[in-house]
Amino acid sequence: MYRSDRQITEALLPVRMLSSVVHFGAVDRQDPEAQQVLAWLKAAELDLLDGRADRERVKIARRSWSAYDRAIKPYLDSETACAKFGLIVFYLLAELEAQEIYLFEPSSAFDQAQRAIYSEEGSIVEIAGTDAIDSSAQKQARRLLRQLQEDGFFREAIAT
Repeated sequence: MYRSDRQITEALLPVRMLSSVVHFGAVDRQDPEAQQVLAWLKAAELDLLDGRADRERVKIARRSWSAYDRAIKPYLDSETACAKFGLIVFYLLAELEAQEIYLFEPSSAFDQAQRAIYSEEGSIVEIAGTDAIDSSAQKQARRLLRQLQEDGFFREAIAT
């Protein structure tokens, strides 16, 4: 399936966001489970860039890192807890999927990583049970989508 540079960058954004959730949120980054999730996310990134010339890969990677940096800045500035940021990304992805904007195929490496990150045993699911945090994360996911749209991404999504 052909994807434009913008579409690849859009798909790379949640890969980068979830990688940071695992990188900064894992108690032990050397834990085999954390390593497996990071490997799935890396595989998702490589899959997205597959078939592109090296120069194009570099251009897309730079663009995605720049967009990622702008997207997470408000959360870094406010020192948002890593698990809450993971919940915000969860709601962002859920909103995109609800609008039939699919970034990855079912059973893809990204899908496997996402299932592991949002498993019942994780701290993200635990804080989702806290009404105030859950409600705040949903609002912030909508704000994140609007911010990404201001940067030219997910233009077809309807921000609420």
